[in-house]
This record gives sequence, structure tokens and C-alpha cells, in this order.
Amino acid sequence: MESSEKIRNAIQYDLKELLGRVSDLFSKDELAYISLQQNNECQIRDKIAFCLQKALDSRYPGECIVSCEWPSAEDMHKLDYLDSRVSKRFSVDMAVLKMNEDKTDYVEVLALVEFKTHLFLNREKWPYEEFTRDVYKMKMITQLPRSHSANDFRIRNADLYFVMGNTSHDYSDKGNFARYASAVACRDVLDLQEGNKSRRVAILFDRNDPDVYKEELMRFWEGFCTMRFDFGGTEQRVSTPYTMEYCGVKCQDVPERIIQRIGSSFGYNMYQTFLVWGPYRADKLRISQNMQYVKRRTDN
Repeated sequence: MESSEKIRNAIQYDLKELLGRVSDLFSKDELAYISLQQNNECQIRDKIAFCLQKALDSRYPGECIVSCEWPSAEDMHKLDYLDSRVSKRFSVDMAVLKMNEDKTDYVEVLALVEFKTHLFLNREKWPYEEFTRDVYKMKMITQLPRSHSANDFRIRNADLYFVMGNTSHDYSDKGNFARYASAVACRDVLDLQEGNKSRRVAILFDRNDPDVYKEELMRFWEGFCTMRFDFGGTEQRVSTPYTMEYCGVKCQDVPERIIQRIGSSFGYNMYQTFLVWGPYRADKLRISQNMQYVKRRTDN
């Protein structure tokens, strides 16, 4: 069997490679159609998991399982939840498990991956809170020991990834936004009237001026690094560093950005952007639990 480190490196490469050509994993314009009408998180997650399984099988036949909504009912029974803050209802979007010789059990969890997708880039704040919750959940799951074996931690060294996806129409098609409006999810977000100051107005990718979208994407990312928090229920709100630290440096890296055209549907050209954090190790993640995001009147 191959070493865990080799497989970890393959997972890191394959995950980002698949995200970088996600539309190729679907039929022509299929992902554009899906993304036009709904949140595409589950469809992308499941397709990535399937293709990652195939990629690992080609290199390391039978050695790994790529599992969605992990732990499964079978694996849940093998974990000790009694002294943990983790609920049995919690699951991670995707896990990569290294199997034993006879394939009856996993010997190690190599990676945990959480996916979130956002229909439009529009300065909403909810992704920041969701990010914190998901990272905290993944960290807690890595600390679960096996049942009846307090020193058996098979998840502890899993590589942690967080994938944030943003869907966008092409701003250059704005003259067509009234056509086939019934096919468009969150139609109100495409209100592009001049002078509209709503924070829900979408910032759309413009193939003729892509830098505007890229700059807005950076502002969105920076929101993961600095947010406004309320300490201990006090009314005073102060700008503080984001609650997650890695290796003692808060948000030390700009996550990898992957922007791609995913096809067209009903005359709408569609784009998908991925921000990819990781791989991180749980023992190097610090999450301040005394901070909670405060919703302000200007937020949507």
C-alpha cells in the first residue's frame, strides 16, 4: 500500500485540479443550467467526490473511499461521542478514508472537505459565520476517538479543506436579464438599476472588465480575515481579527482563486469562482469561541 503522505499529495492536487475544470465534469452547459436555477453546492460536491474517487482508484486501486456526508451510519457507531461537543447529527461534506488490507474498516482519515456555494457575490455576511461553524465542526470531529479505545484517534491528522463557490452571470449580458426570468433563481439580486444602493445588488463577472469582479472577490475574502464582533454580550462593537488562526498567523494566505466559465443556459453566460483554503491540520487551527458574528441593519 502507498504511504499516506503520497495519497495526501494526490488528494490536494486532484481536488484543486477538478475544481479548476468543474464544468468539464458535467455535460455541455449542464452546470450553467443547474446554477441558473438553484444553489449548485450538492451537485458540485457529489461530482467532485465521484471524480476524486476515480482518480484515486486509478493510482491506488482499492486503497481509499471518498465518502459524502461522513461519517456514515456505519462509521458513526465506531466513534465515541460521549465526552465530545460534537453531535451525532454533524457530518462533513466529504471525507477521504484510507482502508485496511481486507477493506472492512478505515485505518486513517486522510482529508475532510467542506463545501459552501453562494448564488451571487453581493456582500452578504452569512458566509463568514458559516465558515467559522464549519471549521469548528471539522476540528471537533478530528478529536473524536474510537469507541472503547480512548487513545485511538484515526481522524486527528486529517487534512482540512474549505471550498467556497460563487456563481455569477456575465454582466455583459445585462440587456438580456428580462428574458426567461422564470429560469433565474434569486431574480431580485439581478436588479441593476442605476442608483440602487441595496447591498443585495449582485456584483457580476464582466468578461470585458474582469478586474472589477476580481477586486470585489478580494474584498469578500478579506471579510474572512476581519469582521465585527460583540464580546461577551456587550453593546460595544469593535473590529477584530477573524476568529480562525492557522500556525499563529490569522488568515495568513490568500486562498487559491479559480474563476471559470461554466457554459450558458437560456442565453445567460454563467461563471463559477472557487476560493480554496487548505490543507490545514486541526492541531494548528485556533478558533476563538467567545466571538460571535453580530448581524447589523445594513446586512442582508
